[in-house]
Amino acid sequence: FLLNSLCGAMTGYRYLSRKDGKEYTAACTFEDYWFAAASSPKSQIIDLFNQAVAYDSTLAGYGQRILDLPDVPLEPYLGASGATGPSGAEVSFA
Repeated sequence: FLLNSLCGAMTGYRYLSRKDGKEYTAACTFEDYWFAAASSPKSQIIDLFNQAVAYDSTLAGYGQRILDLPDVPLEPYLGASGATGPSGAEVSFA
């Protein structure tokens, strides 16, 4: 719901390229998001939400929906051997 709203809004954003001086329209790209082991996924989603709201205050209405998300630990989803992060280094949870 948040991603859908943000992506829908982004299509109306325009920016000037510092490289070539041309105007472009923003578009969403989708990449894996690597949650850090230092805090819960929910707290990281709340942080991302706060950053999005700082950029586009029309998203603020989704705050309660974000807070209603379950606070699920990351570790059970990593498997016994841990997981690898973007750099390829193994992430270990002891």
